Amino acid sequence: MAFLTPVRRLRGSVVYSYDRSGYLTGRSGQMYDHDRYYYDKAGNLLDNEGQGAVMSNRLPGCGRDRYGYNEWGELTTRRDQQLEWNAQGQLTRVISGNTETHYGYDALGRRIRKATYGRHTGHTARSRTDFVWEGFRLLQENVQQQGWRTYLYDAEQPYTPVASVTGKGESRQVWYYHTDVTGTPQEVTAADGTLVWAGYIRGFGENAADISNSGAYFHQPLRLPGQYFDDETGLHYNLFRYYAPECGRFVSQDPIGLVGGINLYQYGSNPLSWIDPWGLTGTYIFTDGTTYYIGKGPESRMYDSMDYRIGGRANAIQFAHMDFGDDKLGFMVEHRLMEKYNARYSPDFANSERISSPGKRLYDAADAKTQRKVNRLANKLDSKYRASKGC
Repeated sequence: MAFLTPVRRLRGSVVYSYDRSGYLTGRSGQMYDHDRYYYDKAGNLLDNEGQGAVMSNRLPGCGRDRYGYNEWGELTTRRDQQLEWNAQGQLTRVISGNTETHYGYDALGRRIRKATYGRHTGHTARSRTDFVWEGFRLLQENVQQQGWRTYLYDAEQPYTPVASVTGKGESRQVWYYHTDVTGTPQEVTAADGTLVWAGYIRGFGENAADISNSGAYFHQPLRLPGQYFDDETGLHYNLFRYYAPECGRFVSQDPIGLVGGINLYQYGSNPLSWIDPWGLTGTYIFTDGTTYYIGKGPESRMYDSMDYRIGGRANAIQFAHMDFGDDKLGFMVEHRLMEKYNARYSPDFANSERISSPGKRLYDAADAKTQRKVNRLANKLDSKYRASKGC
């Protein structure tokens, strides 16, 4: 696994530090505070080094905020907020003080609207935003009475924004995004080079401050790749889940269960070396010669899964992980690999027959060209896995 070390950029030099397990432990620089990060053995981000272990990976709070959960492990209280969830594990309403915000989703689980109302003041929304998607990537948002914003992305890094176009009526304006190595926006400029927004983004995506040379407010909700900041809650919408940036974790459990790793809330040990635009990423396979497993998640989850299933990475005699840069491809590759090895039903595999890969539906609906690509990638991952024997 590769780790990002010192980075020199317009904001000056930034230095990152890690522990032996690859967890990000510190960040410092000329324009940054010295941030330190502490973890328990399950990878939960802690407030301080002396904090005890987190029971069931359900963080009781972060800083001065206290958290509460329901029986399904979904966050229900945070700050002055009450969070409500539906049977599909989707956040549907947040009550905060004298306001409440409602969220709506389409059949694919993508959020298509949010609307904020005054409590006990009728059914007229104070604000409403509708969302348009390109697959599982945000394409456009339409804000009530304010106009629309269309996002343009890098051709090589599909979740890295390069520009946005805003409009209302006949007016149009283009804005340019300047991102870090992960694709997280750091600055936005107008066509004439005026800085209209700059963020102070901490290691796990929390924006500590907004800066603008224009003096005017600029709407910039994009955070870590695939994440959208909701100003009404402070949470980041991450497609299939919501993310709490103040503690670097999701606020509900991984919808694919233990297939994704033993810590169902974890975003990752190192947000600088991998991203999770769906709240799910990566495909892997490993064995200790007795137990075999195919899973979905970043490298850190693969190693967590090894700890849980075969007693640690040291016991693995073969393993391979690949990130295909497109989560839909990753899911489909997982599905094809599970089919190839009959992983759900083989007594040698630890995969549960009750859990099938979400990639099956995607693969069945894909065109022939995409299916051929998926098959090539699945074979590539399998070849990497087979070649790892004895390494």
